[in-house]
Order: sequence, then C-alpha cells, then structure tokens
Amino acid sequence: MIKKAREKKGLSREELGFRIGERTVTISKIENGDLRPSDKTIGKLEKELEITLVEKVAGISNMPSSSHSRGLTIGDLIKKEEE
Repeated sequence: MIKKAREKKGLSREELGFRIGERTVTISKIENGDLRPSDKTIGKLEKELEITLVEKVAGISNMPSSSHSRGLTIGDLIKKEEE
C-alpha cells in the first residue's frame, strides 16, 4: 500500500525518506514488509502519502481494564468472542 501510494505521488524512496526523515533503506524495508514502522513513522507516512494505514477498532470497549494497560492480545480477543 505504501509503495503504491508513493509511486502514485511520483516519489522515489529517497524523496519519501527525505520528506519524512527516514533513511532510504528504512523505506525499502517497510515497503517490502521486512520492517514494521513505529507509530510516529506511520503518522508521517499517512500525512505525506495521504493514506490511512491504521484504523481504530470498534466494539471492544468492555474489555477488562487490565487488558488495556498492556494492550490486547489475540488471546484476549478470542476469550471475548467466546463470552
């Protein structure tokens, strides 16, 4: 998705990296799926490429508060689904 959006805007990996403050090799690894970008980098990519990479998930509001402090796991979601 990132590669398609970058190409659609006519940007090289070098240009995109320069615009968001990341190295070319980092952009390459992200596009190839070898590296998951940080939340900060995701925000920069979304803004620069005018795309949405992360969406909020609805319908999990009644999970125990202890799950929120450490984040949800797949196990948490499976347990919730079984209840």
